Amino acid sequence: MESGKLEWGKIFLGKKTVRLTVDNISPEGWKLCVGGPESGATFSVKEKHAELSFLMETGEAAACGGGRKKRTGILEMDVENVEILIDSSIMEIFINGGAMVFTTRIYLKENERELWASKAGKQTLRVL
Repeated sequence: MESGKLEWGKIFLGKKTVRLTVDNISPEGWKLCVGGPESGATFSVKEKHAELSFLMETGEAAACGGGRKKRTGILEMDVENVEILIDSSIMEIFINGGAMVFTTRIYLKENERELWASKAGKQTLRVL
């Protein structure tokens, strides 16, 4: 098992399962990208809002989303922490200790299994 702090940057996931926790998220927000820019998913939070998007920069749905485009949610309080589990085909996102949960299938090609995160709060990445 590996663990460490993740700052804005790229990590290649390969076939590994990862667990990313982010605490003390500022109201200004936090962003995570899984996969490449033309074929990935983006999860972002800002204040009380959370969004999981499968849209490419062109506005078209990315192949990894299986035809889905976007899921959004609004919480009663600002987002303070996020825990994300990613394995070969599933991504689970727990916001504020499970107050809101996104679970999705994600279809990435092996060479697209990358993880990018913005620097915000205390971030810990564990490779399981």
